[in-house]
Formats: sequence, structure tokens, C-alpha cells
Amino acid sequence: MIEFSDRKIDEGISFHHATNVKHRTSLLRLYQIHPIEDRTTEGAFVSSIISKGNGRFPTMKALMEHLEDCYGMSLSTTASKHGESQLTGINVDFVNWDKNSDKPDLLEKAFELLSAVIREPLKENGGFPEKLFQQEKRSHKQAIESIINDKGMYAYQRAISEMFSGEPYAVYELGDIDSLSGITPKSAMEEFERRRASDRVYIYYYGPREEQEVIERARGIFSGLRSGTGNLGPTALHPRPREAREVIEKRPVQQGQLVQGYWTDVRLSSPEWHKFQVFNALFGGTATSKLFVNIREKHSAAYSIYSSIDGAKGLLYVCAGIDLGAYEKVRDLVAREYDDLRKGVFTDDELDTSKVYLAERYRGYEDSVGMPVALDLDQRLFSAHTDWQDRGAKIMEVTREDVMEVAERTCLDTSYFLGGA
Repeated sequence: MIEFSDRKIDEGISFHHATNVKHRTSLLRLYQIHPIEDRTTEGAFVSSIISKGNGRFPTMKALMEHLEDCYGMSLSTTASKHGESQLTGINVDFVNWDKNSDKPDLLEKAFELLSAVIREPLKENGGFPEKLFQQEKRSHKQAIESIINDKGMYAYQRAISEMFSGEPYAVYELGDIDSLSGITPKSAMEEFERRRASDRVYIYYYGPREEQEVIERARGIFSGLRSGTGNLGPTALHPRPREAREVIEKRPVQQGQLVQGYWTDVRLSSPEWHKFQVFNALFGGTATSKLFVNIREKHSAAYSIYSSIDGAKGLLYVCAGIDLGAYEKVRDLVAREYDDLRKGVFTDDELDTSKVYLAERYRGYEDSVGMPVALDLDQRLFSAHTDWQDRGAKIMEVTREDVMEVAERTCLDTSYFLGGA
């Protein structure tokens, strides 16, 4: 059983430790949580630029040489959307040495690096260095614009923006070009310092060292830098629609992209979450699902098709790559498969296969280096009803009636189709 501790080490900062002796790699993670509607572009931009150097290692060359000297230690940053919040992360991975080894203490080196990223950002005239800033701004703009080249991802984001028009959840996790154009070296530094002072912070260590060896190092990262903690409200539930909407967009594409967004009142915090996971696995979440077997294989109506779920918001998405003229056919086939699940038209073997797949996946997570941290964080952010390590057993208890129940609580909100001009 993997159990992460929960220690408050400063106002709005918690430390979480679990022992891992199975892997040769230790993980150090620092997550910051911020409301998604509040300067999302700035947050994603800052998350990226701080990984390119700091006061201790002022150039990428110096940073890379240091990482190499630390036996392949890695540093990366991320920015993603979790419900109504933006989650930014700083990730340091490093090799485990035996305590009696004559090699350098990489735990100490990892905390020194993480502390340098937080406490010693590169500065010039009160902001980030102009040359680095302009390089990163161009790179961030390209990252936002590149979504148009991935038609599946573009369609997915467009469906979200239509489904949640005017709501914070519609915001793309990397932000938008208009907001990016207004960022300056000084405003970016101010955003970094503002978030450093008040964002909710979770620090994780997953490795062989004892908690007391690690927690004191974690305390020093934000020492003297905090001025309060931002208040994050609960993730809003999307209202049940009276009638499903249909949005068709014409662009010069070779393959059509269908994205459907379904609303449900079942979320990660709900006691029925494991039932909803089985419903999704049966519907389109596996290679033995209804959507894949019947629409792609039997009817040859899609090049790709699958469903996925968002536990923070209580959403299910169906995504399909299809022929340009197949929209109505595939839309109706998906509706038929959903209706069959709602009525219980599936075999015991199909149900058992889906349950075993999910239960085995959860068992596999325990052997993963990174998944225990990600799953534990999700539990804390969204008040998960069931511990992720108990979810596999709960999944095996799901019945036909359970699947029918959660299917009945799920309804189509928006069908978006990206077709040819």
C-alpha cells in the first residue's frame, strides 16, 4: 500500500512523502494551483521560462552540464488544466544511490536545483532577461498556434470552447495569443512572484529516503516568500442542457473530426465514480469497447474512435476521425451505442472484460514511478470518494444495473464536427 503523508510546512504549502524502494529513480514534484480564469496565459508562460535558467545556472548550457554531472538528473515544467484550476508543475527526477555510496548526495542536489528555480529566477531590470524572454515568447506562441496542425486536438479544444462558451473551463491550458502579446519581461516576473507568494502549493517526494530527511529541505524552498494563499472555489458543474447543440465548422481538412461532449453529475468526488469508469470503458475507453468494435471494426465508419472522461468536471468526450461525408452516420451510430448501454444491451463478457481491464490498470499503477504521485494529487484536489488503490476492487463489484444507472445520468451536450470546406 502506497501512502503519502500530509504535512503542512507553511501557509498554503503541504508536503507529501511516500517510500519507494522498487525503482532506481526518485521523484521530486512541486505543484502550484491557480484559478484558470486568472491570467492563464501568463501562468503557462512563466512555468516554461523558469525552466530555462536561474541565478545558480544562468544559461541552458550551464544547466544541462549540471544535470549531466548529477548522473542524468532531469528538470522539466508543465502547465495543465484541472477543473477550474491551472496546475503548473516543476519536476526533478534523479537516480537513487545507496546511503553508503561514495557518489554525491543527489537528494541534496535535487532540492538545491528546485530551490534555485523558485528562489533565484533570472532577472534583468526588474524582469526576465530580454533575450530569453523574447525567445520564450516566440516558442510559446508557436506552441499555442501549433494546435491547428493537430486537427484532432484542435477539434477537441473547439468543442470545449463551444460547450463552455463564456466560462473559465473554455480557456486553453496554454492561454491565447492576444494575452501573450501583452506580456512583458516585467509583467511576467511580477506574475511569477505573485504566484510564488500566494498559490496553493503541493510538494511531493517519492523515493527511498525517510520523511524526516526530506521535509526539512522542503521547508526552506519558500522560506520568507509567502504572503497569503489564494482561495480556490469548487469546480462548477455544467448545467444539464435542454437540448443537445450541433456545431459544424468548415476547414480544408482531409479527414473529418467529430467531438461530442456529454455532461454527467458523476465526478471523481462521487461515490459512483468507479461505476462511471466502467461505463466509459464499455462505451469507448478500450479496444474492446462498443464504439471501437462496432463503429470502427464492424461498420468501418471511423479511422479512430474512443471516449474519455474528466473526473474534475463530470464530463465524457467521444472523439473520432472519420470521412468528411460520414458525420450523420457516425453521430447516429454513437447515439445507438450509448442508448444500448443505457438499456443494458451488452453481454456479461463485455462487462467483465471492461472491469478486468480497469482493475489491472490500477494494479499496474502501483508499479509505476510517476502515477502514484499524480493519482494522490488528484485525490487531494478533487476530494476523491475512494482511494485510488481501493478503486480496482470497487470496479470489480460493478453490476449491469450500475452501468445503466450512470448511463442514465449522462446526456449529450454538444456535437462538434470539423469538416471540409
